[in-house]
Amino acid sequence: MKQITFLLLFLISAGSSWGQYYAYGGYEYSSFQSDELSAIVTEFNEREGHNLGDLGALHGYRFGLGRYSYVADVALGFGYLGRKLSSINLQLLKETVELEYSLISADASVGFRPFKSKFHSIGGSLHMGQMRYRYSFGGDYLVPIKNYNIWGELYAELAFPFRFLLKKEQRERLFYIFKIRPYYRAYRPLDLYALQSDFNLDQNVSFNEITQKGGQFGIRLSLVVPFLTKEEQEFYRRKPKAAKKAKLEKKYKMKTGAN
Repeated sequence: MKQITFLLLFLISAGSSWGQYYAYGGYEYSSFQSDELSAIVTEFNEREGHNLGDLGALHGYRFGLGRYSYVADVALGFGYLGRKLSSINLQLLKETVELEYSLISADASVGFRPFKSKFHSIGGSLHMGQMRYRYSFGGDYLVPIKNYNIWGELYAELAFPFRFLLKKEQRERLFYIFKIRPYYRAYRPLDLYALQSDFNLDQNVSFNEITQKGGQFGIRLSLVVPFLTKEEQEFYRRKPKAAKKAKLEKKYKMKTGAN
């Protein structure tokens, strides 16, 4: 929490340096794999005649606020990532089983901008939040397994400014940014003791004996809305076509030596 608070203060106090604030929001997808969880679910399906699937892919959202400078991209965000599975056994009076996995976290990220004229960045994030399983069996109870955790993220972000969604009179001085962020997240293991005990009636399993290992590869697609001052609007003003044409003609004349 201290790290996130420090970055929040840094973000607010950065007003004396050049840059602009922005808001962002978008969709997240993550590839999730846990051999330990798969083994528990497979054993349960075979014994109880259910067909719970593989969590595999997680879906969610993330939104937040950030600030660009000449060399950095600093942001704070909040988001959810998860998936819910269910299975019905028609042979047992339509008995229903549900299994849900979710990650809810606040994050602080710092990225380095290798090109001053572009918005691409490479960096890392620190997440603080809750990892949780919720499951019900036979509709009689809903049990949560939760763990408050801190995990890290490494990312490489591509950013593409565009203007076509703006009104015609705004396109010369304003723009949006479309971001694509592939990432990898590493987290501390989550103990699956309760899930194995309840799903498979295993009284011999002990704490820390079955732990979910590994991390997640994923991608975020987001829309960024910069909050530009009048000075920044002038800085990013799109060059008129006539000026671009004159510049190209000047380059051509210099190369060919034409008058």
